[in-house]
Parts: sequence; structure tokens; C-alpha cells
Amino acid sequence: MMSVENKIVVMNDSKRVVRSNEELMNVWSLNTDSIQMPTNQGAFSFTGPSKLISDKVSQLINQARENVYISTSRLTDSRILKAIENAVSKNVRIYLLIDTSGFKDFLEYDGSSGVLGHILTRERIKRGIDVVLSDWKLASKKGYLLNTPLDSTLSNLNGNWCLELDSNQIDEIRNHSEHEFWNTTKGLEVLSPNSSPELINSRPYSLKKLSNAEYILRSVCASDADDSKAEADLRKEKKWQGLVVGDSLQSNIILHGEAIEVGTGAKQVIHSSPKSVEPATGLFAHSGLSLQLAIGAESYLAGWDRSAKGDWHSILRLNAEQAKAAKALLQKFSESPEWIGHSKIKLGEAGNRIIRDGKDMKIPDSQTLDLGVVHLDEMPESAKELQNHKPALNPPETDLARECTFEWISAPPVPSASASKDGLHAEWIGARDMISKRLNALDELNVVSKIPGFGRKAKELQKSIGESIEKLGIINDPKSLSDLVDQVEKLTTSVGGNLDAIKAAEDEEARQKLEDEQREAHKLAVDKAKASVKSLEPRLKKMNAELDKLKKSANKAKDVEKKKLESDISQLTPKIKQLGSELKNARDLSNSKFEFKAPPTLPSSKKKDGKSHRFLGDTREPKLEVKVPKEGLPQFGTLYKDGVVRYLAVSDWAHVEQGREDATRLKATLCASRGILE
Repeated sequence: MMSVENKIVVMNDSKRVVRSNEELMNVWSLNTDSIQMPTNQGAFSFTGPSKLISDKVSQLINQARENVYISTSRLTDSRILKAIENAVSKNVRIYLLIDTSGFKDFLEYDGSSGVLGHILTRERIKRGIDVVLSDWKLASKKGYLLNTPLDSTLSNLNGNWCLELDSNQIDEIRNHSEHEFWNTTKGLEVLSPNSSPELINSRPYSLKKLSNAEYILRSVCASDADDSKAEADLRKEKKWQGLVVGDSLQSNIILHGEAIEVGTGAKQVIHSSPKSVEPATGLFAHSGLSLQLAIGAESYLAGWDRSAKGDWHSILRLNAEQAKAAKALLQKFSESPEWIGHSKIKLGEAGNRIIRDGKDMKIPDSQTLDLGVVHLDEMPESAKELQNHKPALNPPETDLARECTFEWISAPPVPSASASKDGLHAEWIGARDMISKRLNALDELNVVSKIPGFGRKAKELQKSIGESIEKLGIINDPKSLSDLVDQVEKLTTSVGGNLDAIKAAEDEEARQKLEDEQREAHKLAVDKAKASVKSLEPRLKKMNAELDKLKKSANKAKDVEKKKLESDISQLTPKIKQLGSELKNARDLSNSKFEFKAPPTLPSSKKKDGKSHRFLGDTREPKLEVKVPKEGLPQFGTLYKDGVVRYLAVSDWAHVEQGREDATRLKATLCASRGILE
């Protein structure tokens, strides 16, 4: 019997490890004193809840006198649409170039119904320059360069920007925008109110070839033999002060087939996405900052030309005022960046949040790591040995804290999850079930007969059957099981022989009883037949006399009387015949002698055969077809198997020693039951 105190159970344990002095390599640490994204900085305006860009674009349109040009990916901002509607009412010509992705939405948007068809709207199949210009032929010209759609995202704090252009920049941007608008020949356009979009007509006039000038540098426009002023100024740049790369991967522009690096070796470098760049000491990052700036003797802005092949294949040279604003932004984000790069830093000095290998990680003061169940390689000898087991405590590289408490459960080895009970158990169960079935049948058949002389033998057999049943429950080796099979076969023969003797005696008793019953029944039948003869003879004589009288009268009678007498004769004749037959049968029975008629099966045989013969068979064959297992069961525990691997699982420390012997014999690994994990 298994002792509760000695039952095999798992052991809970824990240990605290201080990690503050661990060194972290190549990480970004979060600066808790970082600045927020500004609303504006000089000529730069940024998206946010203040909706500054929406206000500025709306004001530009409201102040326009002759014309407005808008190119964007989407246009659903309600204030800008209202401003366009007001401008249309003042006969200001509006040109709208919108990406395919936003064209359909613009047509279906409720807020555009007041302007649709009153402005020239064209679909832009390819990505391009996002810009808003007004009155470009007047001294009051105004313009904004954008990297943001004119939709609800203007109110989001996403770092997108708008740059106010000077007069010279507007002139150059206008040339490029004009080419983009009138060279758009694929797609749809809306020319008048209440009309469906139709295919774009061909350009109304020829446009001059584009080339780089003083402010705009585009790889696709660098085709002249000589550098433009902007190209020449760029080539002179040797010492870069700062670089704001946004989410770009490369900062170069191809001019006349030559790749010119922009911002190489800058002292101050700011990235918008710390997850996309390898951290290093001296590098900074500010998420959500979409600016792409290079600051040297001149300052340059990239990321505004969505048709550019590559990140910086189009750049805008900033004027003095714009450059001043760009330098101020660089300084702000350098002094108070959101993320600071480190080639090496101690975990205790890294703050509460870092980015390493592109993964954002929080660093709490403490953490608890559950190692789960830690299994020993081999079955321990005792609970104390299990308790003293300590697993390897390796702090996780991907889950950091300044202090870590490890918790675990020490457990002996257990059968694999895919292991199932070894077939040896089924073999023993099958053998025991067959023997048990035979013994139970013998027990049921071996009844004490009421016939004198048979009770003692039945009681002796009952004792032997009980002893065999008890022995069957404790046998676990093949030799003892084989001996028991022989013993049960002998018991079967003895019980069968005793049943045969009892049956023979019962059959004779039943035969004599049946003969007596038949003799008595015959006597009663003879007496009844004699009485019938005595009664039938005078009745038959009387009826025959009556028949003779009717026949004589019929011979003398005529007509109706004759027919009546013949009818009476026909009715009486069969009655006489029937009565004669009954008299003859009665005479035959009264004169018969008794003969015993034995049935095919005696009553005693009918009662016993269904029970005894179903088990023992008509031949009383004692052979018990039991497949004795080749291996004995373990004394304790359960045997499992996974493929060719065997496990012997025990549940009590007191069974470990015997379990090792059985495991060796059965070529199994000693372990504990999987139930300890529940």
C-alpha cells in the first residue's frame, strides 16, 4: 500500500539574480526628457491636433485671386474643401491632380459635391509631387510643399510636414508641377458638374524640357552637360553638420550617372525609426519624424517627390530662412532626442525602455521568470535528492529586468507525452480475464445438488476455485501463471465430471417420474373409455331402430310426405356414423396396454444443458487456450512505451529500489508517473 508521506510529488523552488551590471551591446535607450513633435518651426509646419497645415492650405486657397494648383494623394479635409468651394464662387481656377488611390474616394465623398465639376480634376496614375500653389503668375504667389495627404491624417501626430516655399522655389516647383499635370494622359478626369469621369484628353500645348535649376535637384532632370547651380553647390559640400534621415535607407542622388552621397560623415545624425538602423554611440532617433534633411554649407530637403527612384533621388535646396529652421530642428532633436544610441551600456543604466535588434523592450525593476517543470535526467533516490536539484539559471536575452527571480518546479523524469501503456499490461489483462472467466463459470456451475452423495464433492471444488481466484490477483510472473492455467484445466475436468454424474442421477429420477405420470394418465384414459362404451352402445342401438322405421315409412309414402321422410333419413345417417366411430375409438382405448414413451430430452437435461454445455462443450474438453506473456509485470508501477523506448513509472519513493530492478529486467527507464504534473 502506498504511503501518503512517501508519495512522489514535484518540488517548488526559486532564486533571485541581480542583473544591473550586465552589459548590453548596440541598443537604443529611451530618453524620458525628449521633446514632443513641434507644431511648427519657421517655414516648417507639422501635422497634429492643432490642424496647422489644414489652416495654412485653406488660407492660401481663400486668398487666391486667379488660380490654385493642388497635387495630393487624398483630399477629404473639410476645411480645405470649403476653401476650394469659396474660391470657385470667386471664379478662381482650380486644378486638382490626385492619386488613383484617392480619386474614387474624392468623387464619392459628400464634402466634395460642392466643388466636383467646377474644378479640373485629374487622376494621377503614378506617384508624384505633393504641392499647393496659388497665383504663380502674380507677385502675391504662394506655395507649400508637402509630404502628407490632405485628409483626416492632418490632425494626427505622425510627424508629416509642410514647407512654405519662397518665390523662386515656387517658380521652379510650378514648372515641374505643370509637366506632371499636363503630361498625365492615362487615367480619368472630371470637366463639368453632373458629368461622369472620362478619359483624359491629350495635353493642350507642348511643354519645355525640364532641367535642374537653383533649388530643385531631380535625378530624372540631370541631363544637361553642365551642372546647374544647385548641382554645383551640392558637389562643393565637403563637411556636413547634420543629417535627419527620416525612414530612408540611403541618402544619395544620381546626377549625370554619378551617385553623390548626401550628408556623409555628419556629426549629428537623427533617424525617425530606431528599429530600422543599427544603434551606436552618438546616434539619435525620434519616432514619427518624417523629415529628410542634410545640413552643410547649404541645407537640403528630401522626401517630397514620391516619384523619385530611391530615397533621396530628388532634393530641394533650402533658402536661408528655411535652412535656419532646419538647423533649429536638428538642434532640438539632438539635444533632447527620443532615443539615444549606445554601442555598449550597463543594463542598470539603460533606463526603463530600449530597442535592441529592432525589438522594443521594457526594462522593469524586477521580473519573475517561471521556468516551468524542470525534469531530472535520471530518477532520484529520494525526495531530498529531488529537492536539492538546481537547474541552470540563464537570464533571458529578450526579456530584461534589473532583478530577476527564477521560479521552477523540480520533477523526476516522466514518460513522454506520446507514450502509451505498454502492451505487456494488455497481455496480462487478457490472460487474467480468460482465466477469471473460466473460474467464474466453474463457480457458477459448481452448485450443490439435492441428490444425496454429491454435496461434499461440490464444496471441495468450491474451495479450490476460490483459492485459484485469489491466486490469480497476485501472480505477475509467467511461470506462476502457467502453473495456474494447468490447475484451472484440472478444475474444469473435475467440475465437468461431477456435473455429468449429477446430471445422470437427475435424468434417471426425471425418467422414472415421467413414466409414473404416463402410467397414471393411461389408467385414467382407459377408465374414461370404458365409461364411454357403456354410454354409447344403447344410444347407437336406439338410433339404428329409428332409422329402420323411417325407411319403411318412406317406402309407403308419396309426394310431400315421402320427401319429408327422406330428409329426416339424410340428417340421421351421419349422426349414426359419427357415433359409431366414437364407440369404436372408446372400445380400442379401453382394451389398450400401457407403453412408456421416453422424450428426446429429459426435463433435467433441458434445464442444465444451456448452462453447462455452453461453457464446457459437449465433449467436456478441459483445455484452456491462454496466451501466457513472455515477460512478467513489474512489481510496482506501470510500464509505458513510446516507439521502442520503455518507461516504468512508479508513484512511491519506497518503490524506487524495486523499480530499478524491474526496469533493468524490462529494459525500461525508471521514472515517475505523469500524474505528478497535474
